Amino acid sequence: MRRPHLMLVAMLLLATAAANDILKAIDKNNLAQLNMALKSTHPKKVNEADAEGATPLMVAVTGGKHKVIKALLKSGADTATKNAAGLSVMHAAAEKGHERVIQVLITHGLDANEVHAEDGLTPFHRAVMGGHTDTVKSLLNAEVPADQPTADGRLPMDLAPDKATKEVLKKFSRATAKAEL
Repeated sequence: MRRPHLMLVAMLLLATAAANDILKAIDKNNLAQLNMALKSTHPKKVNEADAEGATPLMVAVTGGKHKVIKALLKSGADTATKNAAGLSVMHAAAEKGHERVIQVLITHGLDANEVHAEDGLTPFHRAVMGGHTDTVKSLLNAEVPADQPTADGRLPMDLAPDKATKEVLKKFSRATAKAEL
């Protein structure tokens, strides 16, 4: 009777160790370590939430760990995952100002114009509100509309918290106007 119990405990410990290996690799932004962890674990571990409810992809996105995100996506990470505030990975990256993460997600085909149903904001609006000028530039380079209003009608320029963000928005608007001539 004790042997099946011991085997179950051993299996649980191995599963926990594999999940920890994935999270350790993400924390270090170590692609080689992550690839080894992903190969040595069950494919479903790539979408297993931690104690706080965050999947490995969301942990990598919110931590700005751009090097490991592509491997997680290739391993079947669920791009529809949400954080505790109900934000998608694209919104979470924009809110944190992780421009390299934004670039990886866009390259993978995630929607940079996704509207968050609860507040009517796009990732661009979140980047502007946070004053994350490099992230704003990355989204503008991905052809996100610089003048898209929020659900309640506010323009990105109205959301800009500082002069630097307003300057980035102005420069892009001028470039768009010239291109249309």
